[in-house]
Parts: sequence; C-alpha cells; structure tokens
Amino acid sequence: MILLFLETIRDPGALREAAARARAAGKAVLAYKLGRSEAGAAMAVSHTGAVAGSDAAVDALLAASGIARLDTFEGLIEAPPLFSGASPLPAPRRAVSVLTTTGGGAALVVDRLGLAGIASPRIRDMTLAGTEPARIAAELVEMEADGETDAVLAVIGSSAQFRPETSVAGVVAAAGGMTKPLAAFLAPDAPATAARLAAAGIACFRTPEAAADALRARLAWRPPAPRAAAGDVSAATSALAAARGRSLDEAEARTVFAALGVPLAPGYLVTDLDGLSGIPWSLPYPVALKAVSASLPHKTEAGAVVLNLSDRGALRHAAREMVARLSGTPLSGLLVSPMQVGVGEVLLGFRRDPQAGPSVVLGAGGVLAELLPPPIVRPAPVSREDAAEMVAVAPLRHLRGFRGRPMGDLAALAEAVAAFSLLAALPDVAEAEVNPLLVRPAGQGVLALDALILRG
Repeated sequence: MILLFLETIRDPGALREAAARARAAGKAVLAYKLGRSEAGAAMAVSHTGAVAGSDAAVDALLAASGIARLDTFEGLIEAPPLFSGASPLPAPRRAVSVLTTTGGGAALVVDRLGLAGIASPRIRDMTLAGTEPARIAAELVEMEADGETDAVLAVIGSSAQFRPETSVAGVVAAAGGMTKPLAAFLAPDAPATAARLAAAGIACFRTPEAAADALRARLAWRPPAPRAAAGDVSAATSALAAARGRSLDEAEARTVFAALGVPLAPGYLVTDLDGLSGIPWSLPYPVALKAVSASLPHKTEAGAVVLNLSDRGALRHAAREMVARLSGTPLSGLLVSPMQVGVGEVLLGFRRDPQAGPSVVLGAGGVLAELLPPPIVRPAPVSREDAAEMVAVAPLRHLRGFRGRPMGDLAALAEAVAAFSLLAALPDVAEAEVNPLLVRPAGQGVLALDALILRG
C-alpha cells in the first residue's frame, strides 16, 4: 500500500506515471488532499472556472491515475485493508449491504452512505440473535451473494466492547471465504475488538463518517486510465500564433477551434456597417449579431449580443446601435450568424490547472451554466472512448429524450469533446471555452455558437 498526504501537486504527469508503476506492481495508492476549500479561489475568465474549480480537476487527475481519494483523514488511516491486495470492482452498482447488531449504529452509517450516493439494498438487524458467530457468518456470506451488493458492512454494537473475544468471531469466520470488500464499524469504540479485526485483515472504522468515506472510495476506485495521444495540432498552433494579445477575440478563437476539428456555426465578420460587406444576400434570416472583441469574454452581460434579427435592415440598425453602445470597447468587428435550432446546449471548457494540469470540462451550457449540476471533468486530452464516457455520465438529461424531447447527437458531441481536448497540446492556452455548444438532433451534429481562448 502507498498512502499519500498531499498539500499540493507540482507535477501531475509524474504523479500519473508513478501511480501506474505502483498499480503494475500490485500496490494500491490512497490519497488525502488538502485544499478542497480553495476550489473557487482562482476564479477564471470563463464560466468553466466557476463551475469546475481546481479541486474538481485534482479529483479527475487522481481518479485517472488510479488513486483512491479519501475525504477524511481518519478514513485514509483506516481504509487500507479494504484495498490491500485487491483490484478495482469491474462494474460497481454503488451499493453496500449492512448487517448490524445495533439498529442505531447501523442508521448512523447508512445515513452517511446515502449522502455519498451509495444505496443499502439489504439491511439485516440481528439484535435478537446476539453475537452468535455461525448465524452472523452465514448472513454475511448470503449478503455477499446478492448480485445488487458491491460490499458488505458489519456494524457491531456494545458487545464489541464487553465481549471482544466473541463479538466479531462470525465476521472473522466469514471473511476468509468472501471475495467482495468487507468492513466493520464499531459503535461504540472498542479497541480490543478493533485489534482482533485488524489482525484478521478486516478494515475497522471508529466513526460512521470514516466508514462511509472509505467504502465510497473503494467503490469509486478505478484502474489507471490510458493516456490519450495528443494528435496533430500543427494547424491550431499556427492559428494561435497568428492571434494577437493574451485574450483572443472570437474570430481568432474560432480559427483555432476549427483547426482542432470542433464544428462551428457559420459566421461572417462585418467591419463595414453601411454596406455590410462580406454578408451574402442569400444569408438566411433570422440572424444573431455579436461584437468581436478580446475585451468581452462575456458578451451577454455587456450587451454585445442581439438575437433574432429578421432582415438586412434590422441587422444594419442593430449593428449601428451596438457599435454606439460599446463605444468605449475596442472592436475587431461584428459577427453575424444565422440562428440555429437544436435539442439543447452544453458547456465545453478547458483549463490548465496549476496542480492538476490540463483538464476538459463538460456540463450544461448557456447562461445558466453556473446554476446547474456540476460538470464532468477529465484530464486532457481525452480519447474518443473517454469522451463518450464523459457524455454518458454528464448532467445532460435534456439531450437524452427527457420528457419527450428528441435525442441529441451524442456521438457528435463526444467527437467534439475529444477534438476540443487537444488544446492540452497547446501550452500557451490557459483557458478556453465553447459556451454554448449547440447539440442538434441525432445524426445532425453539433455547432459551437461562441468561442473563447485565454493565453497563459
């Protein structure tokens, strides 16, 4: 076993390599990381920085490294027997069955498991059976055989304090033949009984918080993830080099995203407000109008977006008003795009975190991105397979036929996530975002409706 107490991470790549070597040697790695309260300390220019702070990126890095993260320090110290000589569960159902000789003690830990999103499909109260070893052993073995159960927890009450020689004899007897994780929680604390369990190689916890934390970490534990290849980013590198300043304007950012293979909504750059040169007469209306400026990362709040302009005259009038409204802002031009219709919007973000390194973020998009459930974060770049897994677990119910809505093109979304994550190979990029990325019905693809890139 290797236990890590981490104040910071200075080289995420080296950490991943070391964790992979440890796993290859048959050693589990557990970590307790300080700094959870700093998740929002480095607020970024993009929405990505607000919805996926540094700690989420660290979480993703540790998970991809095959490192089990504990939320409690006591859990870190008491969890090792759950991991020693073991492998990650192939397809955990996030379910722990509980055998107890004390109803109150079981309620303590079942509550904590529930808060961690872990179900308790079977709870067996054996208070009346006392501590008869044969009955307890038989019940534990039966619980393990339950196909809905990932792990089994034995909760031992006051008998653990007053009869240490017999209180856990049934638990110890069953442990030798069990293949699923087995743990014990003693309520109240009973050091002599805890020592007996430890001698038998059984994880024993003194608090319900530590017990639930360790079981959560055990069920969430995964093998180290393969590192995705960076891919060819030469065209994107050239597009980035041609851009001016630390913040790219939207036209420059669109060029970089296009070079990476991220699908973009059609857009026309306007610099001539009277003639609207560059805008084809065949342009379909209605259209959206946006100001193009490196000084406007959030256009909606600045009044730099006008939607549903019905014809060329309305476009010309809105363009003049926008330029007047933003008279104190340096503009590169105005971007005109036909209005697009889809199933829903997502946020696609990128951050180069000082501890976790480059990360890609996928979550609900649009102006409500910061108010909706937390997004999915993964170390970047990601493979197409990893991107598809992100899409599958992200909080995107609105794209999955929710309440009769059409299914979104989730395959195209995964392709866009993988292409976007190649920003990891551009060391100058500190943050980037497409918000929103419009997901159209299945088979019709996705379109980036906005583009933001910030250099480091």
